[in-house]
Amino acid sequence: MNTRKSKMAGEEAGMVPTVDRDELFKRNLKAFEAPYPGLHKELAAIDEVHSELVFDEDGEPDIEFRGTGLYSQGAKKYAEAQLEDYWKNPLRIRFNPPQNTSLDDVGSEFNFRMLRKAVDSGIEFAGGPVNRKSFYLIVFGVGLGPHIDELVEMTECRGLVLVEPNREFLYHSLFVFDWVGLFERFDQAGMQIYVCSAQHHEGIHLEIRNFVRTTCAAFFDGTQIYTHYNNSIMDVAQRDLRDDAGLFLSGLGFLEDEILMIKNSFENLKEYDSHTYARADRISSLPAMVIGCGPSLDKSLDVIKQNRDRAILVSCGTTLGVLLANGIVPDFQIEMENVDLVFELMTDKAAKHDLSDICLVASTTIEPGVANLFPKKALFFRHSLGSWEVFNQGPESGLQDVGPTVTNAGFSFAQEIGCREVYLVGVDYGSTRLDRHHAADSDYKDGGKAENTNEWGAQRPGNFGGNVHTHHVFLWARATIEQSIRRYRRGRTYFNCSDGIAIDGALPKMPKTLSLSSDVDKVAELKAIMDGFPRYSAEKFEDSWFAEDWAENVDGLCDELLKRCEIEDESYPNRYLMEIARVIIPPDGNIGAQHLMIRGSMQMVLISASFYLSRVTDPEKLSEMEAIVRGEVVQIIKDMKKEAGDFLRGLWEGSKPAWAE
Repeated sequence: MNTRKSKMAGEEAGMVPTVDRDELFKRNLKAFEAPYPGLHKELAAIDEVHSELVFDEDGEPDIEFRGTGLYSQGAKKYAEAQLEDYWKNPLRIRFNPPQNTSLDDVGSEFNFRMLRKAVDSGIEFAGGPVNRKSFYLIVFGVGLGPHIDELVEMTECRGLVLVEPNREFLYHSLFVFDWVGLFERFDQAGMQIYVCSAQHHEGIHLEIRNFVRTTCAAFFDGTQIYTHYNNSIMDVAQRDLRDDAGLFLSGLGFLEDEILMIKNSFENLKEYDSHTYARADRISSLPAMVIGCGPSLDKSLDVIKQNRDRAILVSCGTTLGVLLANGIVPDFQIEMENVDLVFELMTDKAAKHDLSDICLVASTTIEPGVANLFPKKALFFRHSLGSWEVFNQGPESGLQDVGPTVTNAGFSFAQEIGCREVYLVGVDYGSTRLDRHHAADSDYKDGGKAENTNEWGAQRPGNFGGNVHTHHVFLWARATIEQSIRRYRRGRTYFNCSDGIAIDGALPKMPKTLSLSSDVDKVAELKAIMDGFPRYSAEKFEDSWFAEDWAENVDGLCDELLKRCEIEDESYPNRYLMEIARVIIPPDGNIGAQHLMIRGSMQMVLISASFYLSRVTDPEKLSEMEAIVRGEVVQIIKDMKKEAGDFLRGLWEGSKPAWAE
């Protein structure tokens, strides 16, 4: 039935006339056009619906489907009762107190100084937020929207996510809910609203995470989660959201690491005369095996040997040692870690094995010297790092999904060279046994040079059934691979031959069943891939490094942050923290190297600041805590300005050519 001719039982009871509801519908629909063009098109195209917008004798709306109402007692009455129950025990995201082990040097120093002054002032903290306020509010289910205004009022949220997979519910809401007013309310600096209409739990989870990460993940602690009605898709998405909440704060970056990666890129590129990576619009006639160093690799080595002439072998990180020890020479070796251990391990491999037939595909940020061990190589530029903004050679010069593990980079590489079939081997992201974390011949074995620092803290469904032990980094890596699969799903097939956690989009396949057939000239195919990589030069290096005064850019950004610290707002005392977030993560997306260098550590500062400000037990002490936090934020920004500026100026002065004097 067309809802524009819905039952209007409450019209005699003082309801807004039908013509006015039609006008409200038009205004609301128009409001969706700019921010959500795809959803707007879907809603505008609806003509016949299976449910019905109805009104009771009191004029309260409901959605009726086959004689059953969504609310049964009217939307307003239902929402009032539901909200009353919710406020008795709100569902919130709660993190543990920030620890020095989870913070970088900048965050740790800020945390220590802030808490020391708080303790000296006799300020005490509760185990959770002491009031209903939360920066983020995530609402699962819009329905007709009777609950939204009160939730927004009570939480004073700055970031609102409304999840509604049911198109008809959204359509009906256009007749009775003031969407225009809600959008206008959030149309001001520092406030954002996102309507998530994804119809699969994966899409909902991904869109929420992207929204939080692109606004400011530092304020995610304390997030309110409200369920308006039960729906299996939203239930799974909410469960995933709560289970993986820690991933929202993963990989924020930190200043010390950014400095190291710019330094390594500088050293690797200043005299580099070989290839750099470039994504090409091509199709490879060979499948790829992306090989990780998980425990299940041990049982797949014979299968790799049997199929190595009929597939492109992509070795990831420490996998190389296992393959070489078992007589397998991969075609490509992927590296991205910026630690000196990589150079030590690779030097050892080069002394024992011939690496001349292996092409190194590595980030420019790797430890200097590693690239020199491989006659064939192509360096890629890592997105979302300061080094990318300084040195990149265009959007095609970087792999799209590089981290958090090197297998993510290897998987992206296999996709981007055009392989239509990709087989994951030894990419376990966990283990079926608590005492096994890597393949037997890896550098992580007892007495090996590499140390396993991750502990199992979770279990997830296994690729071949049962549960698999895993941890948050591997869960993050899996989520990234699943995102990569969705990006390149059309016309491609992915197989998971690993005895680890299940990966959505990759079909489980026992390694012993893998038997590839191909008459493609593999040597010619590998040459074609390499020929597509451009040469680097000293001119390209100078064009990048001397393009801007990078130290001056950092100074300008930090000065802007210090100005934000002067903002006073009695109605919202912590507005300056929100404004700091808007500076380091600009809403317009105009991000430079200075933002990428500073923002990770700055977000760690914001994590600690917002965590403790929301937990001050004595209201009389809150203003004192706010003053302590503001003072320490100012000082830590000054510290970062000096550290980053001194580093960049030193590197600049030591490399300046005669023409730049």
